[in-house]
Amino acid sequence: MTEGQRGTRTSVKNIVLGSCLLLVSVAALALALFPIYVIRPFREQKPAALQHALWVTLHDKPILFGLFLLIAICALFVWRRAGRVPNTERAGRSVKRARRKGRGYVTVLREWVGQLRA
Repeated sequence: MTEGQRGTRTSVKNIVLGSCLLLVSVAALALALFPIYVIRPFREQKPAALQHALWVTLHDKPILFGLFLLIAICALFVWRRAGRVPNTERAGRSVKRARRKGRGYVTVLREWVGQLRA
């Protein structure tokens, strides 16, 4: 397998994973917003639409939890394929210093917040 074929296969997988992430996110958003759109005060609701909105309101928690798991799994795969994003020089030194001294992520977060304030 050549390098070009391997890159094409990887980019197709990235497109598929990104598309799944987008599709599942839109589905979760639509499921959450549908009852809000249908059940509006001072508006006449059609009985069938109101029945569907009430069904969604009653049963959306397990469905949304499943969609959340799918989003988390897709995001994990996309994140693992993305690689590392290069840090700025100062933040990179802070990460190395925090790892050496064993202070953990609190020190790094303090440094980054300090950079944002400056």
